[in-house]
Amino acid sequence: LVPLFGGAAGGAVSPGGGGAGGGAIELVAAKSITIAAGASIHVGGGGGEFGGETLGQGAAGGGSGGSILLESEVVTVAGTLAANGGGGGGGTSADIPSGRNATANATPAAGGVTNGISPGGSGSAGARIDGTTGSDTATKTSGGGGGGAGRIRINTKIGVAILAGATLSPPPTSACATQGKLVGT
Repeated sequence: LVPLFGGAAGGAVSPGGGGAGGGAIELVAAKSITIAAGASIHVGGGGGEFGGETLGQGAAGGGSGGSILLESEVVTVAGTLAANGGGGGGGTSADIPSGRNATANATPAAGGVTNGISPGGSGSAGARIDGTTGSDTATKTSGGGGGGAGRIRINTKIGVAILAGATLSPPPTSACATQGKLVGT
């Protein structure tokens, strides 16, 4: 991940703001890095705010996940690495729930919902790297879309981390979570 970037903010509309993009973190150690069971590194996106039915605006989108970069001769992960997107805001009048912030697990952040009218889309999590679209009800404004996945990269001496009991979201089977060799080894 060069350069290392945080996630993008969700699309904003008046009166609601888009969810913040997730952060970016790089951990480098000469010999080893261990993320123990129960520990987590979380760079999730924020939830988008609700829309303005009386003003005719749709809701804001959730922020995308950020970036995690771990580099050491040996990297062991038994805990959680999460770069999930936030949920989109609900598309109806003021004070309707905003989308949820992403969490440090493989569960999608929920979009803002009220009585099933124009709910926001869920954020990315687990194997789903794209957030879902918000719904549009003909007589109401649109819900905001959920934020997409960020990136996870692990570089080790042999190019493979020890992932015993780990939760990676997005998972290592996706293009958003990759492993490789340290430069110069």
